[in-house]
Amino acid sequence: MTKTIGSKDKVLHRKKRSDFGRKRNKYRGEPCKHHKRKRYHRRIGEKDSIIIWVQQKKNMTRDGYLNWKSHLRPKLYKETTDWKSTKPIRVKTNDINTKSKLEGYIAKTYWCGKDGKPQKFIVMGVSHGKTKTHFKWVKICTIIIKGTPEGNVGSIIDNKRLSKYGWFYKN
Repeated sequence: MTKTIGSKDKVLHRKKRSDFGRKRNKYRGEPCKHHKRKRYHRRIGEKDSIIIWVQQKKNMTRDGYLNWKSHLRPKLYKETTDWKSTKPIRVKTNDINTKSKLEGYIAKTYWCGKDGKPQKFIVMGVSHGKTKTHFKWVKICTIIIKGTPEGNVGSIIDNKRLSKYGWFYKN
């Protein structure tokens, strides 16, 4: 029996589950299935490869903009990330360990422009999260790719997190 909000409690002892605060073993007389989550174990030391996830930033469509309430529309950030079209990949650290190599790799692999407009990409990396899976995605840097007559050229902006990676500033 639960207490009504705002009322005075006249019952001193309320009945609780006997396994309250512990993992439940039975539910309705049947044993529970405890599903294990996938754990990503942290690798400490020299890394020869890392997992990155490159997402493209696009402008919000007109229909998507009109889906929001009218009083919230002026405060919206009208750029959205397209995270469904790409998947995380494993890259060797020798291919992206300097600024120019990282710009060239992303420009060569992920260019999708047709009309010469610059495209904005976000490079996401893996970090040690304080969750059960010990895994979270963090933004490493943002790269703008422009199409030129010589080829695709990338330039890094917003690279605050790159200094935390030992494999990057080794050379």
